Amino acid sequence: MKAKKVKPVTPEERAAIIAALEEAPQRSIGGIAKAFRRGKATVMRIRDAAELGRSELKRTEAAAKANIVDSETRKIGLSIIFLKGVELAYNAIKANDYQKASLGVAIAVDKLRLEEGKATERTENISAPDLSGLSKDDLNRWRKLQSKIKDA
Repeated sequence: MKAKKVKPVTPEERAAIIAALEEAPQRSIGGIAKAFRRGKATVMRIRDAAELGRSELKRTEAAAKANIVDSETRKIGLSIIFLKGVELAYNAIKANDYQKASLGVAIAVDKLRLEEGKATERTENISAPDLSGLSKDDLNRWRKLQSKIKDA
C-alpha cells in the first residue's frame, strides 16, 4: 500500500483552520482536522503557532496561584483564631491545669506545623559524658547525682 502524498497547508487553508479554532474553541481538534482532511498534529501546530488556546492555560495558572494564596490566607486566619483561643484558655484556667493546657497547645501547634508541611518530630541523640578525666571524688559525686535523678 502506497502512502498518500500530503499537500502542504496553503495560507488560505491555514486561515480557515484558525477561523474554525477561534469560532468554536470548545470544538475538538479531531473534529476540525476531519473537516479539513488534515491530521490532528497539523491542526495543533497551526493552533500553537497562532497562540490559540494559550489564554486558557494562562487562566489555569492564574487560578492555581490564586488557590495557593487563598489557602495560605485561610491558614493564617486559622492560626490567628487558634492563638486567640490559647490566650483565652490560659487566662481562664487554674494554675494546676497549665500542664494539661500546655499539652493541648503543643498538640495543636504540631497539627498546624503538619498542615504547613513543616517538621513535626525532633530527635535528640544524647551520649554519655566522657568521665575519663574526672578525679575519683568527682566521679563519685557524678554517680550519686545520677542515682538521685533515677530515683526521682
